[in-house]
Amino acid sequence: MLSLLAQLKRLAGDSFLYALMSVSTKLIAFIMFPIYTHYIQPDEYGVLGIIDGTIAILGYFVIFGTDTALAFYYFEEKDPQKKLQYVQNVMAFRLLVSVILTIVALLAGNNLVPWLNINSHLMPFFYLSLVTLVLDSINVLALTVYRYEMRTLRVVLLTVAKMLFIAVLSYFLLVYWSGSIGSIVW
Repeated sequence: MLSLLAQLKRLAGDSFLYALMSVSTKLIAFIMFPIYTHYIQPDEYGVLGIIDGTIAILGYFVIFGTDTALAFYYFEEKDPQKKLQYVQNVMAFRLLVSVILTIVALLAGNNLVPWLNINSHLMPFFYLSLVTLVLDSINVLALTVYRYEMRTLRVVLLTVAKMLFIAVLSYFLLVYWSGSIGSIVW
């Protein structure tokens, strides 16, 4: 019975932390919204949305079901070295796919302009977002492993800290650097 109570207590605590993480990240976005709308031109909202949406779709190709496969093998395996090997293989796959997508986009160049429906002078922002896709694949996998290891507080703190860092950096770049979507993408 004590075990059940301990598990319920952990479930409630973890649920609270994940809810706090969700509310915190949405609160950061809510606070940043008027700042973005003040500094960004209305025609740039759509461009930023197209770039973000395209990167989100490409993120599915990077993940490609490896999170589910990793969970299956990770929880079945007892040997820490094998678990590490599984994580390294997933990381290698995700990095390979994200780098290939970035190279293909760079080689395609302005041929992607009609497909993305953005001006060619904004393509560097799309390329920069592809680089963040490579970096974010590392971050997402690390957070996934922390989730598997039941390190809820670490997941919440890292996620909120990342969002807060991005918001603060975006603010300073918008206000003191360029006042365009380039500030947000950077």
